[in-house]
Amino acid sequence: MSTKEIDTLKIIQDVIEKRMKQHRAGSLLKLSTRQVRRLCGRVRREGQRPPARTPRPALQSPAPVRAAGQSARYRSHNLSGLWPDIGQ
Repeated sequence: MSTKEIDTLKIIQDVIEKRMKQHRAGSLLKLSTRQVRRLCGRVRREGQRPPARTPRPALQSPAPVRAAGQSARYRSHNLSGLWPDIGQ
């Protein structure tokens, strides 16, 4: 655990034990009061571990509506009336 993490944990413990206000802790840690509240909750739940950042879950791309071959057939069939040379 680095010295910065130890200092952060001490400040968060002070907030939990009501020896320091959230806005003061936020200014010392350069965080918003909301982030301080979240860190306090995490320390309460998980204990004395350093308040490490957790990665966000990876975003998944949406499933395709049609298979690749179907969409090409769909386009050529529906657009053939507009342009006679499409789909050839």
